[in-house]
Amino acid sequence: KKSMQAPAMHGGMFGALSIAAFGLVAIQSLVYLPMTFSAHPIFVSAAVFVAAVQGIFSLLEANPDNRNAARKLHRMWQIVSVIFMDIGVLAVIYHKWYIGKSLLPRTWHGYLGWVALSLYWLQTVVGIMKLNTFFVTGVKLYRWHGKVGHWAWCLSIVVLVMGVWIAMSTITTALCAAAGAALFFQASINRGKTPTGWVPLQGPPSDNGSQMSLPS
Repeated sequence: KKSMQAPAMHGGMFGALSIAAFGLVAIQSLVYLPMTFSAHPIFVSAAVFVAAVQGIFSLLEANPDNRNAARKLHRMWQIVSVIFMDIGVLAVIYHKWYIGKSLLPRTWHGYLGWVALSLYWLQTVVGIMKLNTFFVTGVKLYRWHGKVGHWAWCLSIVVLVMGVWIAMSTITTALCAAAGAALFFQASINRGKTPTGWVPLQGPPSDNGSQMSLPS
């Protein structure tokens, strides 16, 4: 019996590099940073370098014959990403309250971080609406969703690298910057590729979850 299973990890070599960067951030956070603050870089890096990477590349690397399964996987990982991002932000808010500092952002890292979080939530809500509409009617709405998400992820990488540069070692900062740049570059290339040999039908998905298509 033939079955289709998604790869355990998306993003290839650069995906592995991003997981290594997350691991280094997590280790340094647990060892060197205050316990009340360490959850902030751990969860934000998990959102940006693990969940978001898997969500983005699960769709970019999808088999044209199984696009709907990839869309569901993309939705799942992006929801996980925004949840991790929320936990990371709540952690830094708690840390500021605990040490008696103002809860308002005072650095570019903080200001841009709130912008990135807002874009993540916008993309999550719009993405769910877009996918639900497509599965019911076959109509693709909010075609700007992919482009906005691409640049929102880029912003989150920049914000993460800024935070790592402030709180951690030069090696960790360099690894995060290299992983982020490589992943963004690879995602930009993949977004420019168009699958050949198939044309999506303007109708609801088939019952078996695969993308209905016709030869081009």
